[in-house]
Amino acid sequence: MSIATRIGALFLGVALMQAAAPDDAVAQQRSIFSLDGRAGVAFPAGEISNFESTGFAWGGGVAFWLTRVVGIRGDIQFDYLVGKSFPTGVRSPDLDLRHLSGSLVFNFPAPQWQSVPLTFMWDLGAGVTNWKTATGGLFTFDKSYFTANSGALIGYEASKNFNFFIGARAYLMVIDEDDTIVWAALDPTISTFTTSWSIPVFAGLMVSLP
Repeated sequence: MSIATRIGALFLGVALMQAAAPDDAVAQQRSIFSLDGRAGVAFPAGEISNFESTGFAWGGGVAFWLTRVVGIRGDIQFDYLVGKSFPTGVRSPDLDLRHLSGSLVFNFPAPQWQSVPLTFMWDLGAGVTNWKTATGGLFTFDKSYFTANSGALIGYEASKNFNFFIGARAYLMVIDEDDTIVWAALDPTISTFTTSWSIPVFAGLMVSLP
C-alpha cells in the first residue's frame, strides 16, 4: 500500500469515527450547505514548471453536507501561470488553467479541550482541467484533460456561519503526450510529458447555511 493510500485511509477512518461520535462531542452545529471563495498564489510543478512560473490563483466552491463530517463538493479553480523566457529570446505564453471538479470533503471539528475555534478539512476528488494560452502569446493552445485533486484547509471559526481559512490544493493533470510537442519545441531543456501539477495556496472565507 502506497504512502498516499495510507494517509487517505487514515483521514477517512478519523472522519468516520467523528461521524459516529455523539453530538456533544462536536463543538459546531451542522449546516446543510456551505459556500466559499478564495484567492492566492499558484505554483506549477513537474514538467510544466520548465516553461511556466508562479502566478495567481482564485476560485470558489459549494458543499452539501451529508453529515456534520462528510459532504459532497463542487468546485471551480483558476490558476493563471506566467510564461518563462528562454536564452534564445523565446517566451512561453502565459497559461490559464481552469479546474472544474467534484469531491468528497471531510470536516474534522476541533476537540472540546481546544480553546481556539480551529477547524480542519480535507477533500479528495476528480474533474477536468482546461489549458488555455493567453491572447497574444507565441501560439494558441486550448485543450482539456482529466485531473485528480486533493486539498486541505485550516480554518478559524469566527462564528457558526463564518470560517476564515488558509489552505492548499494539488491538481494532478493527465496530459496527452502528443499535445505537449508544441511546449517541448520551446526549448531543448523541455521534454514531452504525460502528467503535470498545479498547486494553488490560498486564503479565503467559508459561509455556512443556514
